[in-house]
Amino acid sequence: MITPGWMALALVEDHLQAGVMVVMTVVTFGLMKVLQRIVILYGKRLFAAVVLLSVLLQVTAFLIIQRDVPLLFAHQTLGFVAPGLIAYQLIRQPKGATILATTVVSAATYGVVISGILTGLVPVT
Repeated sequence: MITPGWMALALVEDHLQAGVMVVMTVVTFGLMKVLQRIVILYGKRLFAAVVLLSVLLQVTAFLIIQRDVPLLFAHQTLGFVAPGLIAYQLIRQPKGATILATTVVSAATYGVVISGILTGLVPVT
């Protein structure tokens, strides 16, 4: 998954970005569970619905929050998609294993990136 690396970069840039990503993942997951009771979603339709809902929620939050906290959202497309990718994995796989794997890989990636920044091997601009 690409999302642990994105979570690590969000933690390096601003911890609030990672918090927004976690909140949007939880909201997307909850709304998709409700939507799955109403609409038959599986396979490609489930993936498309999760990512579309995630992007819709992220853009809505972006439009509401951007005026007050302009640096909270990076202007990068992947930041809008990543919560949907995590929520999709939470829907398809066991929640505990998905959360544990995402957390461990994100923490390891964060450690590598921070180590590189502190030693000067990773340029910071």
